[in-house]
Amino acid sequence: MPKLDLHLNLRPIHWQRIFTREEPIAGLEASDDALRLALIEPNKRTGQSELRFLVEETLPEGVVVAGTIADRTRFAAALRNLLKEAGQAIHYVILSIPADPSYLRTFSFPQSVQGPKLEESMRLAIGFQLPVKPDDVYLDWEKLLTSDDERTELLLATAPKTVVDGYLGALAAAGLHAVAVELHPLSFVRAAELSPDQTLIVTERNRTSTTLAVTAGTTVRFIRVLPRAVISTDAAIDAETKKLGDFYEAEHGTAGTVVNLYALDVRQPFATHPALSSEAGRWLTSIGAAVRGATPRSADDWISVLPVGTSQAYEYQKAILFTEFISSIVIGLSVFFAAVFVGSLFLLTNVQQRTEEQLRRLSALPVPQDAAALQARKAIFDQAITTAAPLVKTFPRWSVFLQTLKAATPAGITITSLSLPSPAATFTMSGIADTRQTLNTFRKALDSTPLFAAVELPLTNLDQRSNVPFSISFRLADPTILFST
Repeated sequence: MPKLDLHLNLRPIHWQRIFTREEPIAGLEASDDALRLALIEPNKRTGQSELRFLVEETLPEGVVVAGTIADRTRFAAALRNLLKEAGQAIHYVILSIPADPSYLRTFSFPQSVQGPKLEESMRLAIGFQLPVKPDDVYLDWEKLLTSDDERTELLLATAPKTVVDGYLGALAAAGLHAVAVELHPLSFVRAAELSPDQTLIVTERNRTSTTLAVTAGTTVRFIRVLPRAVISTDAAIDAETKKLGDFYEAEHGTAGTVVNLYALDVRQPFATHPALSSEAGRWLTSIGAAVRGATPRSADDWISVLPVGTSQAYEYQKAILFTEFISSIVIGLSVFFAAVFVGSLFLLTNVQQRTEEQLRRLSALPVPQDAAALQARKAIFDQAITTAAPLVKTFPRWSVFLQTLKAATPAGITITSLSLPSPAATFTMSGIADTRQTLNTFRKALDSTPLFAAVELPLTNLDQRSNVPFSISFRLADPTILFST
């Protein structure tokens, strides 16, 4: 777990970020009843980190149920409304989701087990003790700070792939990219005013469940979720909370104080934000996620239930946005030069037609006295037209190629670059396919098109099932078809 320093040394945004795509990372809390977004950025005058905004969007009942998205369309619509309220372009978020479908557990190993041995021991323990199939979940762990010099403690968290993928798909539909995905308790301990030597049982009540999180200082030790469908009354929730407190005290010898999440205070320097004047605890989860977003990627080793680490996820998302940025520029320049070419061709053709019309009119006039001189000038004009006509025909008709390529490109294929050296050369094309099946369909479509030949698709990233980058080379079966009339 990285050292938590809320006086973050953040750099202001420079114009170079247009090309590096380095942008602020907001904290997004998703729960059964609301979406909350927080952003921490440096003050340009003081250089100190501060809350730039806190915005909230209420979710209708049935959109998120027991921590799982049940209606992706309405969830994405609520996300878009939330981003409009923020008033600032946001592309990256640290997503904090309810703990309902998750599993969290602490593992203890001898202090002598470190490095690769600790990694191997953890994987072995997961294989034997995880109550779900590892292939069905995304999982991650982090080392806990402890005063025990003889033991090393690791905190493991898992979340079903179907649940996390549902959130990622909804974020993508709203134009957002997740750098990390974590659980509510792992977020709010980062922003709450907690005493290092105090044990709490923090209760978080949502529309469909109540989450009980045992925290020791800023460390989450245990999580239990009580579904409202089974445990709905205050008396039943209090009874289960007491059982959890008794269990933790018996295991660790420390009694926990029960406190509602919304009753906790926000730690400095963010507690002075105007939106936190009442019920500040409501924003703890989103602020905690925003604190992680403001932490340098190289220092972020907190738990993230994504298929890749936070640094890799951030760089991958930056690469996608940069590719889209460059693709837009290339398409814009291509359209511009195509328009210039069409305009030039139209102008040359128009000049030729007008010249021929003028010559026809001149030939119908009575022969003047200077007919010989006019005849000589006509010969010069005819020579110019004769020279220009073959030149026009040497331009390949790229529209034939582009129309054929467009017809062969299925939905889900995004072409980011296309190299067209000459009609007789080998063309190269790069892009991203939403699935590998879509990429195979695209390859077969190119093979079956008579215009193309020698289609080659190198097999790379075989373990990647979505957002698959590709590079295809091919050539024209008959380059002369671009010059036929």
